[in-house]
Amino acid sequence: MKDRIDIKAGLETQSRKPHEIRTIFISITAFVLFILFPSTQALSAEDENPGSIIKALGEREAIIDQREARLKEREGRLHLLEEEIRAMIKKHTTLKEEYDQREALRLSERQQEEEKRLARLAKIFQSMPPKEAANRLSKLKEQTALALLRRIKEKDVAKILSNLSPTQAAKYSEKFIKVPK
Repeated sequence: MKDRIDIKAGLETQSRKPHEIRTIFISITAFVLFILFPSTQALSAEDENPGSIIKALGEREAIIDQREARLKEREGRLHLLEEEIRAMIKKHTTLKEEYDQREALRLSERQQEEEKRLARLAKIFQSMPPKEAANRLSKLKEQTALALLRRIKEKDVAKILSNLSPTQAAKYSEKFIKVPK
């Protein structure tokens, strides 16, 4: 009673010979290969021996290992490039901040120097006779004239404006009251 059917479990149990086990193993392996790698050709009758299947599996595994190694190498290079880009961005950011600081300092120094010169020129205009100061002020650019008037004492501004033409005096007076930008 080697072959018997266990009705209760619904399973067929029988003893198998090594040759039958090998054939089942080859069939299952071929099926798995076909499912995993459908682009491969169907195995011919001579390829059905276990040695050729194992050899084919070994070759396929070697190809997969090579691909994996190339992918890891590429991944490593990408990681290095990513780090290099991060370092470049950090360096760029640092350089931009330094440049902005220097530019702000340069602008501040330029504004301070301009302010000193305007203050000095305002003192010069303030010390001139009002008629002469008005004459020279009328020949300056409007923006420069207004900057000077803002730095001169009020009583001296009144004397200078009284020596300008009414139109010019009104124009400067209107703009004099506006806050400079």
